[in-house]
Amino acid sequence: MQTCHFHPGAATVAICGQCGRFLCQECQARALGICFECASAIHAVKQDKRRQNAIIDIVIGVVIAVGVVTLLLEANKMTGTEEDIFLVRFAAFGHYLAGGTVLGWRAINRWTHREDKVVVSWSIIGGILKLLGSYFVGAITAPFLVIGAIFRLVGSRKSGGA
Repeated sequence: MQTCHFHPGAATVAICGQCGRFLCQECQARALGICFECASAIHAVKQDKRRQNAIIDIVIGVVIAVGVVTLLLEANKMTGTEEDIFLVRFAAFGHYLAGGTVLGWRAINRWTHREDKVVVSWSIIGGILKLLGSYFVGAITAPFLVIGAIFRLVGSRKSGGA
C-alpha cells in the first residue's frame, strides 16, 4: 500500500494531478487534488504573470500619455490654420483611442473565461465585436486600467514579489 508523500504514516487517498505524488486525506483536502508544493508553484507562476501584465499595461499607459501630451503641446505651439491645429489635436485623440483599445483588449482577455476567448478569437464576428468592445472599454477606462496596473504591481511587491 502506498503512503502519503508528505505524511509517510498516512494512507493514500489521492494522487497529485500535477506531479503524481501520493496524497493522504489531509493533503488532498488542502489543495483540491494537487499537493501543496504544486499549488505553491502554480500560485507563484500566476503572481509572476500578474506582475508582467501590470508592467506591460503601465508601459502602454506611459506611451499613450507621452504621445497625447506631445501632440497637445505641439498643437498649442502651432501658428498654422485652425484646421491644422484641429488635425494635431485629433491625432492626439486618435493616439489615446488606439492605445486605449490595446488596453481594452488586454482587459477583456483578463475578464473573460478561457472558453470565451477561444470562441471570440476564432470567429470573425466575435473578433469584430471584441475589437469594438475593446475600443469602448479602453476609451472609457484606459486611465483606470493603468492606475489599477500600478496598484497591482505595488501590491505584488508588498506581498513578497520581486
